[in-house]
Amino acid sequence: MNLCGDGRSAKYGTYSLMDEDTGIIIDFSLVQVSEVPSSNAMENEGCQRSLNNVISQDVNIRSLATDRHTTITAEMRKKYPSIIHQYDVWHLSKWVTKKLTKKAKRKGNEPLFKWIKYVSNHLWWCSQTCGGNAEDLRERWVSILNHVVNKHRWKNNKYFRKCGHGRLSRRKERKTKWLEDRSSAYVAQEEVVLNKKFLKDIEKLTEFHHAGELEVYYSFLLKYVPKRLHFSYKGMIARTQLAVIDHISNTRREQATVTRGKTKGKKCTSWFFQKGKKNGWQNL
Repeated sequence: MNLCGDGRSAKYGTYSLMDEDTGIIIDFSLVQVSEVPSSNAMENEGCQRSLNNVISQDVNIRSLATDRHTTITAEMRKKYPSIIHQYDVWHLSKWVTKKLTKKAKRKGNEPLFKWIKYVSNHLWWCSQTCGGNAEDLRERWVSILNHVVNKHRWKNNKYFRKCGHGRLSRRKERKTKWLEDRSSAYVAQEEVVLNKKFLKDIEKLTEFHHAGELEVYYSFLLKYVPKRLHFSYKGMIARTQLAVIDHISNTRREQATVTRGKTKGKKCTSWFFQKGKKNGWQNL
């Protein structure tokens, strides 16, 4: 079984484990702040409680995908060596976007803004196409430093020696706003791409795990456990159980289809607007 885990914290820390293949929540743990030394320790405690509970029921866990929580990483290596520990690619992609955005706001680094989305997407592509090879993944990731200066072939690597895209047309090359080699914006991007800790952490992206369904569940959980309201411990347990039951009942539901008109039989979609993005309306 391939699991993904994540937590949300307030007075109580809720940690949930989801089966990646089915989207079903198989276990959750509720940790009070008073039970651990600090609020940061709640996530690790919740993760271990849920893992131990699942293992005690003779469930074979092949892998677990989490965020970059350092304590969880250390505990997984020490206490659960038989479980393959991976990182959720979204969390690392979010870190890249945050760091590049911060650097792009500095004077002289403005050209970097146009590359942030592409660099973030590149990380997803690297994780998907590395074939489980950590060194290949690292070479693919670092290759973005060549691409942004319009260099698409190189000789130094062992596995990845040219960009994955096809030959660029002259028009495409002319229209693309490449970074200048060794410019301020280029150096700023290089500092993020070659960050030592990040280069080590991406070794845990070799299987491409994405906990997007778990993030959706946590948004849904707010319906039962709003963060602005206080509940007792038993109340939190009961409300979270109801949320899990509701979530599971909606898992694997077939998407609704249009019942009349020219588009009859097609799957229903709806338009929504993401507040955090500037590209406006999107179709789901």
